[in-house]
Amino acid sequence: MRKIDVNWDDVSELGKKTAGYVEIFEESRKKMQEIVLSLNECWQGVDADGFRTNMYNYLESLKEDTQYLQEWEVFFKRSSARYNGGIKDGLNRVKNLEEEYVLPNASVGPVSGGMYDE
Repeated sequence: MRKIDVNWDDVSELGKKTAGYVEIFEESRKKMQEIVLSLNECWQGVDADGFRTNMYNYLESLKEDTQYLQEWEVFFKRSSARYNGGIKDGLNRVKNLEEEYVLPNASVGPVSGGMYDE
């Protein structure tokens, strides 16, 4: 059986970094669109119109990539919160059970013949 160890703090950090990169990507996409639209002031004609239209449409299509990256960001953050929290909750439950059942009974003594010695 294979086991994968995951550092949930690193996954959380990856979600934060992804969020930052998504923001940078989207800002860059918007700036490029602004530049393409401003070309009207200095470049005119059929070729200019074709370029602006194609480039604008391409940059619009990149909105889907922004959404896709945002989905990964959410995935990383949710996974980290869900599983890291689950592990911590599990450890706390084990500690509570240990304190409640094992430690108080530790003074009972050794088991012989399947019953506790009293």
